[in-house]
Amino acid sequence: MSSLGVSSSLLQIDEPKHQTKHFRQLLVVASSRHISSLLVPSAAAWSRFWTLSLTLVQRNVTYRWLHGKANTRALMSLYDPLVYQPACILCLSCDETVEHLFFECPSKFAFWTALIQEFLWPGTAVSEIRSALTTLNFGKLVAGPSCPYEPALISIIAISELWKAHWRFAIQGQRFHPANVVACTSTALQKRFAEDHLSELE
Repeated sequence: MSSLGVSSSLLQIDEPKHQTKHFRQLLVVASSRHISSLLVPSAAAWSRFWTLSLTLVQRNVTYRWLHGKANTRALMSLYDPLVYQPACILCLSCDETVEHLFFECPSKFAFWTALIQEFLWPGTAVSEIRSALTTLNFGKLVAGPSCPYEPALISIIAISELWKAHWRFAIQGQRFHPANVVACTSTALQKRFAEDHLSELE
């Protein structure tokens, strides 16, 4: 138990009937902390991240994902429940958490699936992209046979375009369509690629 960070003093409960339930709760919390601590970027991964040519928005959105700092409806409903409902504004079936906003909403999952078909190796799973963005380790992702872009750039630019499309829908009412977001990602990748190789054209 000490390896999971559960203090023995926390297990001393006055009422025996609650001991098992309380123990399970402590174990779940401690386990989740232990697991999440393994899914953080290494120093080397951070160094590689800062060498990438990215816009401020692309870095900002990646930071928000890594640290769970997105303004989700589930979070905003805690501050003002009269104005904000926690449900996702796209699917309306689940609370809009950070994970739901970026990956678990069916519309967002469809976007990632379409992105894989367009840019990454066939058979790549959405969970692999999610893991790569969580650890900033993109070594397991492989670009498609005819794709000139690095998997790190594909993933980071994609999540930033998803973020922008989400807020265009939330604020302007512009429909979130996975194919359109893939097209925006493609345009952003082309721009980044052209800027990175500008010296070769001179």
